[in-house]
Amino acid sequence: MPRPRIYLLILIAILLAAGGAALYFVSFRPAGDTVRLVTNVPEIAVYAEVYNASHSQEYRVEVIYLEQPVEGLSHEYQADLIIGNFLNNEEHLTSFRPLDSLFTKRDFDTGVFYQKALKEGFHEESQYLVPLAFDLMLAAFSPEQAKDVQSIMLSYKEIRSRSAEFKREGEEHITRMGFSPLWKQEHLFHTVRLKGVDFVDTAGQGVRWDENKLEQALSEIRNECENIHRDPATVRDFTDRYLYDPSYKLLRQGRILFDWWRSDDFFELPDQYRRDLDFRWIHSEDTIPVLEDVLFMGLTRNGDAPKAAEDFFFWLLKPETQTLLMEDSRSKQLKSFGFAGGFSSLRLVNEQVFPRLYPYMVGHIPPERNLDFPAQLPAYWEKLKENAVLPWLKDYFFQGNTAGLSDRVSTWMRQNPQ
Repeated sequence: MPRPRIYLLILIAILLAAGGAALYFVSFRPAGDTVRLVTNVPEIAVYAEVYNASHSQEYRVEVIYLEQPVEGLSHEYQADLIIGNFLNNEEHLTSFRPLDSLFTKRDFDTGVFYQKALKEGFHEESQYLVPLAFDLMLAAFSPEQAKDVQSIMLSYKEIRSRSAEFKREGEEHITRMGFSPLWKQEHLFHTVRLKGVDFVDTAGQGVRWDENKLEQALSEIRNECENIHRDPATVRDFTDRYLYDPSYKLLRQGRILFDWWRSDDFFELPDQYRRDLDFRWIHSEDTIPVLEDVLFMGLTRNGDAPKAAEDFFFWLLKPETQTLLMEDSRSKQLKSFGFAGGFSSLRLVNEQVFPRLYPYMVGHIPPERNLDFPAQLPAYWEKLKENAVLPWLKDYFFQGNTAGLSDRVSTWMRQNPQ
């Protein structure tokens, strides 16, 4: 069959970076035979091309790119199928077709999914969305520097303890630092989650969190910083002085002991940068927080091609299909990790296929019992997080916030009505 074209993935990435305008891949077939698929995931266009090549006499998929895929629910796009992040909130869940009767009709066993992830697409006794892929945060390190790291998980407590032992002070400043969540805003946010702070979408009330838990988490982080590194200013001095080099270089040099990466970013590094490093999944109390941007898939209620959309939907959920797509991406040397840029929502694929395709995953597949999938979040969550939550966390340690996070979030929401 015709193979996916590398330039297609590059073109999509460029167009998305240019402003997120809608991008159409148009086909000329009867409406009932053509699936209008809305997504913000570049890999999905490649998968659609593979499907089209193998189903040329039946159905066809037309891909529409939107920065926020949930907009595909509007009449303007008339989507049959949507694949994207942050679809599973109460505002939009019931805009999708209930899947229960379809699963029964197709004799589809939902036990193949990670059950906690599947639950996040469930609402009022009906399944509206299925999870497709997800990512984790990992701690990368040089085995020469961090010896005898046991298990496939590494606790935040152990990272903190090893960092304290690793630190080296010169006459005027710290010259080696194991790790600090204050290095990067995203690390700080993930540490807050490790300490049990959950951000949740509440219908009609926006994003909510436990203020007491947040204050306790931030107080603990400050105390940890002061006990190990003196104060946040010392961490900032070290950051400005040394962390301009890529972290994989700093790990090899022994300047730092650990760095945290999104799994997709780490495994998309060229082999020459990653091959001397090892990694572990970051946990707290045996719980590994899954990153918030879980990829979901759903069938819309009023699409023009329901049968064709169902065919692509179930085709994409077959383990053999996902295996084929990952093998195809690797043979084309596309810069994409795993399935749709992350771990599959199908346990079997992660446990049996990933170790075969990615040798560094042998013995590193995280157990389902340890994964903590995030609660429902609104479609605008990433913008809110980037422009309000993360800057506030940074300011808390480096500027001495007087106003709370609720004030910062409320200000952003007033300025950016949704």
